[in-house]
Amino acid sequence: MSDPTAVRVYEVAGIRVHPHADNLTLVMLFDHDRELVANKREDGSFRYSAGDLLVLYPVGAVLPQDLLEEMGAWDAVKGKGTLASNRGNRVGPRKFPNLDGNPDPAERYESRGAM
Repeated sequence: MSDPTAVRVYEVAGIRVHPHADNLTLVMLFDHDRELVANKREDGSFRYSAGDLLVLYPVGAVLPQDLLEEMGAWDAVKGKGTLASNRGNRVGPRKFPNLDGNPDPAERYESRGAM
């Protein structure tokens, strides 16, 4: 498990449309070796822009309810977060297949607690 205290802040270097998913974008960060997957806002606009600061919470980090509410990751009806674990408050990786046909698992897109 990653060190749950190792929260990092990165500057967004650029955004591009995901080549095979209408509701996703690929986020490039300065000083980070991979692209991260981010969903678009409900109106279809990009969630992040070049120059934005993005917080990456490590896999395994547990986030408090007030932070989940502030980030829009709290389901008030269910009374739990929308992340991993039975309480929905744990950061977990989400891997997306490389839809470009490259079978190399290192080339898959991933999302790792970008907020």
